Amino acid sequence: MHNEDVHLLSREPEQPGRDVGHDVARQGAEGRGESALAVAEIGWHGDEAQGGNGDNGDEEDELVELVDRVGTTPLHWMCVGILGLANAADAVEVLAIGYIVTVFRDPVSGERIDEMPGWSALLTSAVFAGMLIGGLVSGAMGDRFGRKPLLTLSLAVNACAAMVSALTPLLPGRIQIGWLVFFRLIGGLGVGGSVPTVFALASELGPEKTRSLFINVVASFWSAGVMYTSLCAYLFLHGQGGEDRWPYFAAMVALPGTLAACLSLCKLEESPVFLWSNGRSHQAGKVLLRFLESRRDLETAEVETLRDHIEIAAVTCKNGEAERMQMHRISGALALFVNLKKLFEHRSTRRTTMLVSSIYFFLSFAHYGISSWISDLFLKIHFSDPYITSVFYTLATIPGLLGATLLVDRLGRRATTAGAMGLACVSALMFALNTSNRVYVKIFAGLFNCFAACTWNAFDVFSTESFPASLRASGIGLGTACGRVGSVVANVYNGFVLASGASGAGDAAHVATVLLSAAASMLCGAAAAFLLPETLGARTVRIRAARSLDAVQ
Repeated sequence: MHNEDVHLLSREPEQPGRDVGHDVARQGAEGRGESALAVAEIGWHGDEAQGGNGDNGDEEDELVELVDRVGTTPLHWMCVGILGLANAADAVEVLAIGYIVTVFRDPVSGERIDEMPGWSALLTSAVFAGMLIGGLVSGAMGDRFGRKPLLTLSLAVNACAAMVSALTPLLPGRIQIGWLVFFRLIGGLGVGGSVPTVFALASELGPEKTRSLFINVVASFWSAGVMYTSLCAYLFLHGQGGEDRWPYFAAMVALPGTLAACLSLCKLEESPVFLWSNGRSHQAGKVLLRFLESRRDLETAEVETLRDHIEIAAVTCKNGEAERMQMHRISGALALFVNLKKLFEHRSTRRTTMLVSSIYFFLSFAHYGISSWISDLFLKIHFSDPYITSVFYTLATIPGLLGATLLVDRLGRRATTAGAMGLACVSALMFALNTSNRVYVKIFAGLFNCFAACTWNAFDVFSTESFPASLRASGIGLGTACGRVGSVVANVYNGFVLASGASGAGDAAHVATVLLSAAASMLCGAAAAFLLPETLGARTVRIRAARSLDAVQ
């Protein structure tokens, strides 16, 4: 970056406004032998950009056009890859305990923990309870302090908790179980904290035309995490000695989160939308310039012209800074309550928040309720090698991910989400009715996971686009918190249902009960999805919504 570029972005004008914009436009143009009129014609003249005294709509248009003109760059894809790895690390943490309970034994009685209803339900629910709290707090904090710092902190908490839980066998007696439950809870705080910021960043980094693609790619990494967990479980827990090797499996669970935390800290960019909407336009300009500099397919003249426009916009959009910076004068704890209050202040946002939260609940109850217990379900219906079958179950997500990517921009977000949930409901029903036939079990279990994966990817796009930028992380955080409630309820319920089953036909009946409950939950979620407004083609950079904090000043 040129020295004058750095100076321009770092300066803090005393009276930012239209006159500063004129001066900067003129100086930038004269520096390259162009007239100020040439700059104004491209749309970044101070009068047009500001629309008087800081018109929010014009500022929003500025950012949309800037991000679109910078385009999709190699740096964008690197950031998407880091976000994907973070999502994969979350998947590993969520699903790992489902494998651990199949081999972990009570150090006092010697019983397998999955045969003890209370302890098994507590262990499998701990991570979801942590995710509930983490998602709720991190969403509001992400809208207050930024997406990147909250994501990095959440990933570090996730990785540390997974690593420390591997030390469980060093402790005496039933302290082992308490230790494992506690650090699964702490790991859940990290997972819940990272989800809202991951998808808020994915929707805000690049141009509008690649928004759904970025979100789908990030969401698809969840399946990579599931596959990683399944393969690690097969390597460390399969066969004789698995009961002694589970701590090594727990240590392997920590690796994706550790790597993602390091990359997030060192390489990930902050959301330019977040920076812009919080009065930090000079920092947003620096981020956009770094994206621009990673492009190698533009002529020098095009790059210089875009650089001028980014610099000018970074200065001239500051008329609305005082209003936006009010959020930074309130405490982090108060920001949580302020953002939650805003989600329910107006009828449209209240309706959207309630529908999105209910879909998260029903989808999490159904999908996590099955996926967290899939190995145990296969054991209950007498599959000789549940780990290998679980790998096939995981691979079934691939066509679901591809289907969501192809359909979400063709059929729309609502139709894809509701349709996939309906098909997942049918698959769970067929699975429940054919537990004695192993071929049918594998087919319908795979179809259920396929359609559930399609639902998650489509709904990740749908829910992210349903909230304005100023409330996006808070809205997703509240929705995912409701999803964790569904996950906790499902795991407690499924744990007691499966542990109370007798041998033989009784096991199959209890497996069918779990599957029928999941089918009913998917059906309710599909109905709720049809009530949400379609967001295909909607602008994601809706900065204006719910800015005023006068009520709390």
